[in-house]
Amino acid sequence: MVQQIDAGVTEDMIRLSVGIEDVRDIIADLEQALAAAQEKAFPDGATLAGTARG
Repeated sequence: MVQQIDAGVTEDMIRLSVGIEDVRDIIADLEQALAAAQEKAFPDGATLAGTARG
């Protein structure tokens, strides 16, 4: 955690590392990470647009 702080990486950031994976795998991983970040930021189901998921 100290290394993250020293590098300026905060909990509200998403790390994206891309290699030679299939593009569908990269997209799925990114969608999963964004969904997890949204759930953490808006645990009541709200979204950045202000609407409830459902």
